[in-house]
Order: sequence, then C-alpha cells, then structure tokens
Amino acid sequence: MASSDGAIGGSGNRGYILCTQPRRLAVCAVAERVAEERNVKVGGTEVGYHIGQKNFSSKKTRLLFTTAGILLEELRNNGMEALTKFATIIIDECHERSSESDLVLTICKSFMRAHPMAPIRVVLMSATFDHARYADYFADVPGCETIESITLETASSFTAMYERVKIRYIEDAIPLLPDKQDHGHLLRTMRSNPDADLAGDDAGKSLSSPMLRLIKSLLLWLDVNEPAEGIFLLFVPTYRHLEQVFSNMRCCGGVRSPTFSVGVLHSSVDVDECIREMKGRHLQFGGRRKLLLASAIADSSVTIPGVTAVIDLCRGLEVKWDNSRKNPIARTCWASQSVCDQRKGRTGRTCSGTVFRLVHRGHYVNLQRYETPALTLSSCRNEVLSLLCSTNKVMNERPSGLLSRCLDAPMPLVVTSSMEYLVAIGAARLEGKGKKRKLLPSNTGELLAALPFAVAGSSVILAGSQLGLLHEILAFKAICSHKPAPIVHCFGDSVRNETTLQSFYPDVDVQDPNSVALANLSAYIFWDTYWSAKLGAKIRKRFEDESVDFRGEDLGNGAGAESLWHWTDDVEQEHYEWCQSHDINPTAVKAIEEILHVVMNILFRAHFEPDWLRCSSPTPPWRQKNRWKDERYGEEDLDALAWVFGVQRSRALGEALSSLSNEGGLSSLAIQRALVDMAGDRPPPRNAASFIRKKKERPIACVFFLSGHCQFGSRCNNSHSPDAVPPPCRFYPTCTNDKCVYSHGDTTEDSTTIARSLVKNPLEAIADASVVDSMEPVEWYLMNEGKLLLLGEGNFGFTRALRSLDLRDFVSTTYEGTPYVNDISFLKNVDATRLHLDARILSSVRSKGTSAFSWCFPYITDREEDEAGHEGLLLGTFHSLTTLCKESSSREGFSFALALQGDQFSRWNVLRSALRTGWELTNFSYFDPSDFIDYEPCRANGEPFPLDKARFYVFSYQHGNIA
Repeated sequence: MASSDGAIGGSGNRGYILCTQPRRLAVCAVAERVAEERNVKVGGTEVGYHIGQKNFSSKKTRLLFTTAGILLEELRNNGMEALTKFATIIIDECHERSSESDLVLTICKSFMRAHPMAPIRVVLMSATFDHARYADYFADVPGCETIESITLETASSFTAMYERVKIRYIEDAIPLLPDKQDHGHLLRTMRSNPDADLAGDDAGKSLSSPMLRLIKSLLLWLDVNEPAEGIFLLFVPTYRHLEQVFSNMRCCGGVRSPTFSVGVLHSSVDVDECIREMKGRHLQFGGRRKLLLASAIADSSVTIPGVTAVIDLCRGLEVKWDNSRKNPIARTCWASQSVCDQRKGRTGRTCSGTVFRLVHRGHYVNLQRYETPALTLSSCRNEVLSLLCSTNKVMNERPSGLLSRCLDAPMPLVVTSSMEYLVAIGAARLEGKGKKRKLLPSNTGELLAALPFAVAGSSVILAGSQLGLLHEILAFKAICSHKPAPIVHCFGDSVRNETTLQSFYPDVDVQDPNSVALANLSAYIFWDTYWSAKLGAKIRKRFEDESVDFRGEDLGNGAGAESLWHWTDDVEQEHYEWCQSHDINPTAVKAIEEILHVVMNILFRAHFEPDWLRCSSPTPPWRQKNRWKDERYGEEDLDALAWVFGVQRSRALGEALSSLSNEGGLSSLAIQRALVDMAGDRPPPRNAASFIRKKKERPIACVFFLSGHCQFGSRCNNSHSPDAVPPPCRFYPTCTNDKCVYSHGDTTEDSTTIARSLVKNPLEAIADASVVDSMEPVEWYLMNEGKLLLLGEGNFGFTRALRSLDLRDFVSTTYEGTPYVNDISFLKNVDATRLHLDARILSSVRSKGTSAFSWCFPYITDREEDEAGHEGLLLGTFHSLTTLCKESSSREGFSFALALQGDQFSRWNVLRSALRTGWELTNFSYFDPSDFIDYEPCRANGEPFPLDKARFYVFSYQHGNIA
C-alpha cells in the first residue's frame, strides 16, 4: 500500500473507495459478491459498479468497482481532482499488466511526486505479483519510502484453503486414464518438444487432435471419479479453441451422466449470461455434469462455487504490434506462471480440488514468471493521444516522457512511430523548433480521443460521417467493437448460426468479419425500429394514462418524463422474450444503443460540433423510412438493411462500410462508387436546391424584404432584388399558405441529379450542403405570426420583444405570475408538460389554428444547472405536444422552436428528447438576443444568461411520425 500522506489503511472521511478489476466480468462478479456479503443491492446505497456505458452507482455508493480504463479516463479528464475525491484507489489483480492499469500506476505516481502533501492512497492487490518490484517502483515517492506489504498467505485459513488443491501435470494425468496407451505419443512429444503442439500446422490457432482426445478422456475419467456435484473448469486461450472443445464435448457420454452440461465464459457471451453460468450447482439439469469452458475472462477475480477440477492448457493469446508492418499480430503463446497460479485459484475456494496442467512439469518451470506487460506490446497510438488530450499538465506535457516512466516502458521507436501516425492523420501537430518542439493535439485529435473507440476506429467513424453515413458507420463500428454481438450466437452450432445470420442479411459471408458485422447491423436496425416503436407506444400510453407531474421539483425523485423511460420489470421481461423470439441478444442491443447516444452526445458538444454535422440528419435513416419508402415489409421480415435502403442500395452501403473499415480513409474509389450507387432513390439533402444555386452564384432573396419588413437594410446578407430567387419552402408541396413568399419547387435540376452531384464530390459538398435549414430566429417568428403560442414566459421579456417587432397576433403563456403586455392574448397557469390536458390550449389549436410553439431558455426553479432535470422537463413538453398534435383534427404539421443556452444542454440532449417523441429537427441556427429589442434572458434568480453560442432549434411533427 502506497500513500503520499504517510497514512496506512483506512478510508477516513474523504470520498469513496474505488477498486479496479482487469475485466468487465470480474467487475460485475466481484461487485455482486461484495454486495451479497454486505446484504445490499448493487447500485444501491453502498456497492456499485461501472463498466462501459453501464453505471450502476449512486451518490450513496461508498465502494465502486470498475475497470482500469474507466479510472484512466477519469484521470485524463479531471487529473488531481479525480484522485483526491477517492478515499482509496485499489488496483486489484495488478499482475495482469494491462496498458490501462500500468498507465494508472504511472499517473498516480507522477501526481504523488508532484503533490507530496495530497492525501492519495493506492493499494495494489494480487496473489501472484512481484510485490518487491512494485515497492521499489514507488520508493522514490515522498511518504512512500516504507511501503507496507500484507502477505495474506500468512493467514491460516488462506493456507489451509490452498492445501486442499492438488497439482498434476500431463505426465501425472495420462497414467490415470484407462486409454493411457493412446496418449503415449502426445506425452513423448510434450516432454521432448512441447512447442510442437503449440505451433502445429496453423501456428497454434487450433488444438491438435491428440490434445482434443486427451481432454475428452480426462474429462470422462474425472466424471467417474469426482463427486457428482463437482463442476469442471477448462481454460483454453481463444474462441476457436473454445468452439473445438465445445463441439468435442457436448455429446460425449460419461458413465455417471449421459452428457455434460457445457457452459462458456468468453467476452463474446453476454456478461449476465456468464454470471448465470458461474452460479454453480443449480445449473445442473437431469444429472448432467456442469462443464465450464473459459478463456482468460475467468483467469482471476471470479469465484465459481463447487469447482473440483481445473484443466489448464497453460496457454494464452498475445496480440503484439508489429511496428514494421504497422499492424497487430495475434498468436497463441504459453501463459506465464503467475496466470497459471491464478487459474489454480479457481478451485479450493469452496471445496477441495485438483488442477491438471496439460504440460510437462519440466517445461512448466521454464515458463516466464510474470505476464508480459500489454503496454510493451501496444502500438501506443491510443495511449499517446489520450495523454496529449488530457487537461492536466502532468499528463500531457510530454507523453513520451510519461510513458518512459512506466513500470515497463514501451520501445521508444514505437512511441515515436505512434506520434508520427497521429500527425499524419491530423490528430496532432508539431510546434516549435529543436528541443522546444512539442506535440499538441488538434481539434480532430481531441474529438478522436473523446470517442469510446480506438484511434483507428474513431478515424473511420469521422471519415464515414463526412461522407454522409454518420448513423450507418457509427452503428457499424459500435457493433464491430462490442462483444457480444446483437445476433445470438449458439456456441458450437455453426449451421444454425449461419442460418440466423442469413435471415438478417442473405448475402452474409460467415468467413468475412465485415460481412458478419453487416448482418448484425441489420439485426440492430430491426430491433431499433420495431422494439423502439413498441416501447415508444407503451410510453406514450403511460404518459396519456397516468397523471404524472413533470414540474422540475419532482424530476429528481424518480417522477417526471425521464422516469417514463426507465424500464420496469414487466418491460424488461417483455423485451427479453421479444428478443429471444427474434434471435437477438437483449443486453447487446441496449449496450450498442447507449454507445451511439454517448458518441452523439460527444459530437454535438459545443466544444466539438464539427461543421459536417450540418450535413447529417440527427435522425437515423431507419427511423425515417416511412418518409421516403413505401411500407411493404412487416415485423417478420428480418432483413432490415434491404427493408430500409432497398436491396441494391443496401449492397452499396455494405461495400462502403466495409471499404471504410478496411481502409479508414476518404479516397477509396470503392467508397465513392458505392455512395454514387446509393444516391439512387434516396431523397437529396433538404437544401440541395440551395446548394446548386449557390454553386451557380445565383442570389438568394431576403424573405423579410419580400414580406415588406426587413430590419437590416444594407446590412442584410441576402438580396433585396425582385429578381433574386426565394429560398425553398420546407412545407412544399403540402404548404397551404396562399401568401407564402418561399419558393415552391426548383426546376433547375431534378432531385436525382442533385443527389448524385452531392455524392460524387462529398467533401466539396460539405461546405455548402446541409440537411437542416438555417433560418434566423426573427424570420421564424415573423413567418408564424397568427399561429404562434409562447411557452414558459416568466418576466414576459420575450413577449415584449416580439411585440416590438410588430408581432401582435400570438398567444403568450405562463405557469405563474401576472402578465402585462398590451394587445397580447395571455393564458395563465399553463404547464408545458400538460398542454394536451389544457382545454384552453386545445381550443386555441382547433379554433385559431395554433400550430407553432416556442420556448426560450426553459429553466427549472432553483435547479438551474440540473441537466437531467432540464432534459426531463423538455421531454415532458415534447410528449405533451406530441399528444396534443395527435389529438388535433388538423392534418397540418406542427412546429416547436426552442432557444437554449449552450451550458444548459448539449445539442444531443435536445435532439434525443425530440427523437424519442417523433419530432424531427428542421432548423438549427444560433440565437442572438440583440436581434430582439431590449430582450435579456435571465435565470430564475434574475441573473442574466451568459449567452455563449445560444442555440435555436425548430422541430416539426407530422401525423404518422415514427417515435
């Protein structure tokens, strides 16, 4: 235990305890075990865990389990503040030497040296690590000159537990078997040349036939000689090896039991399913012996009750970066002794047991003692960029220097190569000369580092997004990087698996990872379309049926609009059954959906918000399908790619996504051809006609001038010439306004020509084309006079501002307060989340034709900065407006304009609320209060908003929108 304040043990009164585990399964398993011991629920008052996008913790959590990657991200973003908020940081199973855990240790040490008086405590735990080396590593930290090491093996109970474990090697195991003569050749080979079996004809990618026969014979012998309730655990290194053993064992017969009940522990299997498999004895059915096949996911930190035999092939999977070829190389290798000792510890915990190491004893003693540090095998691209983009100087000043101070530093040549790569892709830049030359992150680099993917994957996402494939490439890469996949994989049943893949994507090639990913993309789109529609319908019904108070003071207590989206146990069960009936993994699709929301939230932050986002609709194309494609398919049609994009265009999309994934750039001719093929019947961007006019330098008319009241005169950016072309009407061809000053159609070019012109040179089009209009706020309000209703007016400053623009025919509302503005209609005590229940609003919609709603800078009293509360309030308003629109007799579209300060929401908070309720973003621009005379938006306490890039959104709703 290292502590920079000299204290040993105890958490004091500061913060909470954070404990890292090497793998997600270990995080979940340990958290559940500790919660069970303390008689509490995970995520409740004491014990929580955080893996990926799943965060089961609360403000009351005192012990948080997570991965080292989560802690590293926290350190990158918050530096010393992150360290000091923890009472103690525990790095468990530190012998595993992941890149993240090594970097965490290095950063902790750097902070402790830079801030010797800071109360930082770091505890390292492992049953097999070299504790003396770690003590030496921290010895030069002030306050850590003497580090206490607690050796648990001195405890009599711990020693007694391991005395119940016997270890046998291959030369001990084979003589026990009734068919020992059949394994003589393998025994001689393992004694004379053990690497022969590891290498083989395919470099160890598959297990040899003699080894598979030995495993089967040993398991059958154990089945006869071990207690009936005992569980067997077999460690093999790769997925391919697991499938081989699975196929070999699932139908083999034993004397006591007719078959084995075989379970699998692997990252491709859902974490919840793995935990169920580890529960133990109750999983035995009909007298079948429980056999668990495990990869490195179960090496450490998990307790499986009732394991009486562990079979260890003493092998592992190593992925090493080849700096000369610039790609990673995976190979099967011998595991270290420390890993084998960890595997030994999976038995002897709840009962006595035996470990069978299928190597010769003489070879085992020559295995390396400790694991090879992953940082020395890495390309260091992700690590360097992550450090560069840190907000803390200790971490980002010189990433190469920090990496050189790691317990085992990567090769300097590899670090230099990673820096050159980051400069080449535009993620970093070099500034200065000579010794003062410094590597700095670019805006693109900061965005790449913020995304929850490796640098290469993030680069592919940005490249595809700039080509107009934001949602497609994002979902595709999320599926490629996430395990398990959306489509249920039946372990060992290749025929069934191929059939299931083909049902979602008939052209699937099971040998091509990209093709399999496309099948899974189709499955995700199918789920996102149909289940989201079912869920949205349920939530709308709950909203309409229940009297839920959506005012801000209730949002923090589980009530409110946001709580409607918290899945009940009944919804969870229905979702599970629905997914089962369609061969979809329920937790995988939910996890991928959350990844997409996280990425979109990052992209739309004010700090990033790249220009090319304006060329991408925030609504995925599969949610837009009924706007441009006839409904010809039902829920029984699983090929969602063909259903949404059409057969030919889905193939072109597959080629584009695969080419992007393989090449990661914008220059591929295959990508360009695929995008041109996709243009076909897909509608052009909303303002494609405006783009064509701009390319031909045709002037755009000012609509204020055409209406006779432009306030800008010679300062106006648009033309006041009667010969100028009006901008297109977004309601055309359904526009019913006889006095509309916008253009109703453009005969210059047909839509297909426009779409193809945009696609053939997508990078050129980005600068000019956008799928969302950019109408100025003043223009929108003037256009909607006579059908406008203002929401949430507090001091009525905006009402007066519109009145100063000579707008008279509109309605202003307030939740509380007394209005005073001449000539304006007012409705008092209006709750924006209950518009559909207000008879006055319904009357206004029906009699006056009110169809435009607006809310400037909505806030919650005394909870200004509660982002979740703000989102809940807006979500309730969107729900209410949706219900109001559906109940109205008018078939005219409705619009909702929203002005928000950038520090209240990210753009995606707003877009997600709209998307959930069936609203589409049709306009996005910045809101300048100076355009409205004497308007100064204020917070609830009267403090003016610090208007930094305030946003102005306009959403539209048409009957039949997909929610």
